[in-house]
Amino acid sequence: MVTRTRALCLARGVVVALGLCGLAGATHAAAASKTKIAVLEVRPVGTFDPKTVAGLTAVIAAEAGRREDVQATSGSEIAAMLGFERQKQVLACASESCLAEIGAALGVSLLLSSEVSQVGTKWLFSAALIDTTKGKVRARVAREATDATDLVEVARRATISVLSSGLGESKVVAAALAAEASAARPRRIGGYVTIAVGGAALIGSGIAAVLAQSRYNDLKDAGARGDATAYDQAKRATRQLAMTTDILLGVGVAAAATGLVLVLTAPRQPDAVAFTISPTSATATVKF
Repeated sequence: MVTRTRALCLARGVVVALGLCGLAGATHAAAASKTKIAVLEVRPVGTFDPKTVAGLTAVIAAEAGRREDVQATSGSEIAAMLGFERQKQVLACASESCLAEIGAALGVSLLLSSEVSQVGTKWLFSAALIDTTKGKVRARVAREATDATDLVEVARRATISVLSSGLGESKVVAAALAAEASAARPRRIGGYVTIAVGGAALIGSGIAAVLAQSRYNDLKDAGARGDATAYDQAKRATRQLAMTTDILLGVGVAAAATGLVLVLTAPRQPDAVAFTISPTSATATVKF
């Protein structure tokens, strides 16, 4: 009986071990099938404060890592692999051939290089997907933003665009973008409706104020004539209309402010002009 129990335990142990080995093998195979991309630090170009672009590299790496077919490396991992001196060379590296050498040193097939520049009052974010095995750009995108606060979202969208041009569309990212759009639409529509309600209340407040002024004039006329009954009626009407004016004004301001917040905080694509170049096509897109 004891021998049989031990045999069953041994058999179960073998099955579990084989299952774990199979899972590890599948995980390793999935990782091996992914395209390795090194996301380089975003280069600030110009005289603006470099802190403006701080954190954009992490945003780009996170967006690249969302793809099911990409294994992204960035930041401290690249620094550890290249060393401090080599890292400084990367920041000063701009040509495709130079970046290809960096990619070879990192052992990746693709590099994602990006930079931010300021042109007048506008900002320009550009990114390039570089094939390190061929030493040439596979895809390039430039996206314009009207404000520095839009750079995070601009960097996200530009990363999606350049990777889609260079590697093809990602089903995971496409589904995520569709979900974002679906979530943003009701919020934005609700905001517009709330603004409209607030506007209607403000209009009603203005009308009530005009009527209150008219009844106040009647009150003064009744007082001048000595008509006590007309005076009391005009007084009550003036008070009611004044209260209605105040209530509608408060509701209108609150509703309009709430609607404006809903519209402004809904996920959106910043107003921008995007240019995408790949070996097979070149497109320009204006977003409103």
